Amino acid sequence: LALERDTDGALRSLAELLHDDLTDIRRLAMVALSRLRGGQEVAAGPIVEPGLAPIPDLGAAEDLRAPVEDPTPVVPALLDALEDPKDDVRTLARETLARLEGSPARSWLREQLRRASPADIVRLAGHVVQLGADELLPIVAGAAVALRPGRDRDALVATLRDAQGLPEVVDSWAADPDAERRADAVRLSSLVHPENIEPTERALADSSATVRLAAIEACGEEVDGELVEPLLRLVAADSSP
Repeated sequence: LALERDTDGALRSLAELLHDDLTDIRRLAMVALSRLRGGQEVAAGPIVEPGLAPIPDLGAAEDLRAPVEDPTPVVPALLDALEDPKDDVRTLARETLARLEGSPARSWLREQLRRASPADIVRLAGHVVQLGADELLPIVAGAAVALRPGRDRDALVATLRDAQGLPEVVDSWAADPDAERRADAVRLSSLVHPENIEPTERALADSSATVRLAAIEACGEEVDGELVEPLLRLVAADSSP
């Protein structure tokens, strides 16, 4: 009924069921939401899982695929469903988000990231990584570099360690003409993947004193053995203040 009405209120009410305490309710709501236009086709018939009550048969999937014009109201709940304890709910949420027309989840995340508080960025970053929205990683990475040391930055760095597209962000920043962006590449790499010393070693020979200073800071108090020689060369040859 919510899909047929296609109103913000109806869709939000359906999406709210994804936060219900009862697993069967969350699964039933997810099955219904997966029939949004552009969503994952779901086989007809009851869903049965050992230890849980069967989900009622919703009928033929093609009969329930309502022409919802704007699925944006349900995007936040679908993103939260990516962390549901049940595998089938997470799978349906991931597939539905990926197939919705116009990628509303990515647009919604981009807008939220631009105005998010540090605590909210941590939560949104998890959605970015789970969704595989690598085009949004530079925004999240920039926040990680800008945050002061503390709980929020630690949580954000931990989330970014699972982002497969992060090495591409580091490489892109390291090749940027802007010295401050290249310095950020060193800071980002040392935060998220300190075991990878290549960006720091490369930055020690950068033409910009700003980048070289960032590389020295990235070496830390206990310098990696492979960085000792290039660091000594820099100290001996560098005449910048």
